[in-house]
Amino acid sequence: MIRGVGATVTLTVIGVIGFMLVAAVSPLDALSVTVGTLSTVGYNEIAPLDQGGRIFPLALIIAGIGTIGYTGAVTVEYLVSGQLLARVVQRRKEQALAALRDHFIVCGFGRVGGGIVESLRKAGRSVVTIEQDPERCAYAESLGVPTVCGNAASAEALASAGIARASAVLVATGNDAENVYTVLSARATAPELPVIARANTDETVDRLRAAGATRVFSLHAAGAQHMAAYVLKPNVAWTLSELLDAKSKGMTIEEVVIGAASAYVDRTTGEVGLRQHGVDVTAIGRDGGQQLLSARDEKIRAHDVLVTIGPPPNVGRFAEQADA
Repeated sequence: MIRGVGATVTLTVIGVIGFMLVAAVSPLDALSVTVGTLSTVGYNEIAPLDQGGRIFPLALIIAGIGTIGYTGAVTVEYLVSGQLLARVVQRRKEQALAALRDHFIVCGFGRVGGGIVESLRKAGRSVVTIEQDPERCAYAESLGVPTVCGNAASAEALASAGIARASAVLVATGNDAENVYTVLSARATAPELPVIARANTDETVDRLRAAGATRVFSLHAAGAQHMAAYVLKPNVAWTLSELLDAKSKGMTIEEVVIGAASAYVDRTTGEVGLRQHGVDVTAIGRDGGQQLLSARDEKIRAHDVLVTIGPPPNVGRFAEQADA
């Protein structure tokens, strides 16, 4: 299409210059005659032409028919083949990805990755997935999940997913080697970003940590621990499952970030928790670490992350006022 439009513009310029020379007319008159000639609608001679001068418009007509016919054909083919629609869809997808902030990037949309995406979306968080398999890419997009179809280990795919604006990267493919390379690439692209990785074998745990993973989860080990916990401590295991279940109506466990201007700063966890809101502060995250609380006289600092347990409405009200 670009070549066809370029050829048409070139012929127009040649026609204007040519008519100005052979007919000695003004540029505007020459443009009028050129457009009429190229469009094959005909024209009135604005100045008498000799025999040599008539050859020029004939050559221009022949060239115009070929050029305009070619341009029209490729334009129709472009529209009919769906390339224009595909480009519009791709452009909208790129704009949607560019608008995301504080989202999660999930590498791999298999059984584990798909489950992670579902849980994050149920929690109301924005998610982008990176997947190599075209069928899985199509399936993820059919579910409304923003998807980058490509190799998650490539810097280009991570950049397209908005790693510079993301909250964390979760690496969850079924290939340990691919997971290691993805962690290395993510860590090189965003050194400070949390990278949580899946280990499919116990041998890969140390490799993922050496690659720069912030946290490594071995699915087999975690599954074994959960199964044993349900046998050895069934009530504890049930309680933890209920607290982590987003559908739980009775009690929930959430992280609450304390704002710099929060009224909770310099007050103890016991004062702002049970006494005011009916929630219990069980742990506190501070300076990137985790500090378990053994007493209720621990004073809260700005930017602390409090782990709270309580009825969902109470926890919600507590969180709203924590950043006020």
